[in-house]
Amino acid sequence: MSLDLIEYFDRRQSEEKSDYLGIYCELDYPDQKGVGYSIHSFGEDGSKSPDQKMQWEKTEGVDAFFEMFFRIFKDVREIAPKHTLIVGFHEWNGRKEMIDSKPFTDPNIIYTFHYYAPFVFTHQGAGWAGDSMKDLREIPFPYSSKIEIKVPSSAKGTWTENQINDYKRDSDPKYMYGELKAARDWSVKNKVPIFLGEFGSFGQYAPMEDRCRHAEAVFSAVGKLSIPAAWWEWDGGFNMFDKGTQNISGCMRKAIDSYFAK
Repeated sequence: MSLDLIEYFDRRQSEEKSDYLGIYCELDYPDQKGVGYSIHSFGEDGSKSPDQKMQWEKTEGVDAFFEMFFRIFKDVREIAPKHTLIVGFHEWNGRKEMIDSKPFTDPNIIYTFHYYAPFVFTHQGAGWAGDSMKDLREIPFPYSSKIEIKVPSSAKGTWTENQINDYKRDSDPKYMYGELKAARDWSVKNKVPIFLGEFGSFGQYAPMEDRCRHAEAVFSAVGKLSIPAAWWEWDGGFNMFDKGTQNISGCMRKAIDSYFAK
């Protein structure tokens, strides 16, 4: 069960917490065994681009985010005291935000993060990520000196242009491994479990061969680091299927298998 912070607090203004959480915890899931609750935040509007950030964070600060977490912990624990909570931090369950934070005192938590790096590859053509991403295409994986990456006019002077400038570094599988290892190091240091809750790539413009190389870079890294991981998504724009079918691409199967080639 996934409980979004903003949705929760919007509803809480007009409903009793027991009415709202009771629907999730007591009516839908009367038998608590085998069910975990995922608590995360995608900002006040899940469609906002990285350029827009999270507006409530800008105005209230990150401290407001943690204040919200403490409140929701209290409410969830009143109803589900023994459930495992799957918790992600600010900036859309950001990896860096996780490793820059301290674990909560609640001992029954699995910490989750998302990894869509490099974002200009994984989200090229994604209109919900802003105009600069919607107009972006022909980004290879990894970087190739033979392919010129064109910066759309809508991306000039934006976060997207900065990401394009750093793309040679950011798309290096060794660099990506280092970023994921930093998450693993945080887990070991703090003696808490972690879970890569989302990773993948949007297939509107990215060729399957490039998407498979990207998938293998992540799968192989988290496999070596023993980080449990989940691909986003099964049958939408981020799917692993050969075009026009519901058959997982052969190169995607190879990428998945790389998780186990430790």
